[in-house]
Amino acid sequence: MSQTTYNNQLHMHIEDFYKCMALVFTHLYSFFPQEVDVCVDELESDLKIEQSDNYLATIRFLQREGFIRYQELLYETYKGMVLTAKSLSILETMSEKNNEDDMLIKQISLALENNDNATIKSIGREIIKLSVYN
Repeated sequence: MSQTTYNNQLHMHIEDFYKCMALVFTHLYSFFPQEVDVCVDELESDLKIEQSDNYLATIRFLQREGFIRYQELLYETYKGMVLTAKSLSILETMSEKNNEDDMLIKQISLALENNDNATIKSIGREIIKLSVYN
C-alpha cells in the first residue's frame, strides 16, 4: 500500500468517525431521555461497506468512552441507545457568551445541515477534549 493510499484511508476513517459522532449525538439528543434503536445504515444514506464498518466502530468507541449506552447490538441496529449524563453535559456546553444557540449540540446540528465537514471535525475534537478534562 502506498503512502498516499494510506494517508487517504486514514483521512477517510477520521472523517467518518467525526461525522458518525455528530449524527449519533444529534439523533439521540433529539429523543433524550428516551432510549431509541439506532440502525447504522439509517444514520446516513448511501453508506459504503467501509463507512458502515467505521460507523459501527465509532458507536462502540462512544459506548466504551461513556458517551452513550445501549442495551444490545443486533446486526447493525443498536437497541435502547441513549446519551449519558457525561455527553449531555458536554453537548450543552456553551461559550462564554452563554447563548443557547452557541451550545455544542446546536453547532453540530448546523454543521451537519450545511455539510460542513471541517466544522464537524473541529467540534468533534472539542467534545473529545472536554471529555478528557472533565
